[in-house]
Amino acid sequence: MKTLPEIVGALKKAGGFGDGIDTGTEHPIDALTSSPLSDEDRLTSSLALLCRLAGAIDNSSWPSAVKSAIARRTREYLDSGGKVDPICATAVDQFFKNEEMFWSAAQHVYKNVVETNT
Repeated sequence: MKTLPEIVGALKKAGGFGDGIDTGTEHPIDALTSSPLSDEDRLTSSLALLCRLAGAIDNSSWPSAVKSAIARRTREYLDSGGKVDPICATAVDQFFKNEEMFWSAAQHVYKNVVETNT
């Protein structure tokens, strides 16, 4: 997994969430289930997860993305009591409900994390 400054920098360079943001080779759900997990690690992994969810939409369509492997794994993680960083939670939740609301929530994360950490 890339570091928080590396992911924030990649998001800043890209101008938002979407396909093509390199978050590293570790799967975000694997990172989220590792312990101990610091607050920064949880935020980093949650941002990486949002990048992958956004990439799933960009690489197909929202109806296909919510049925993708990353979506299934995320749903299993959440259904088993897994948590993402609170600032990312709404966007992750909206991914499964409504594409427009997902992008709006992801933009909120961008403004509150990326724009305040650069």
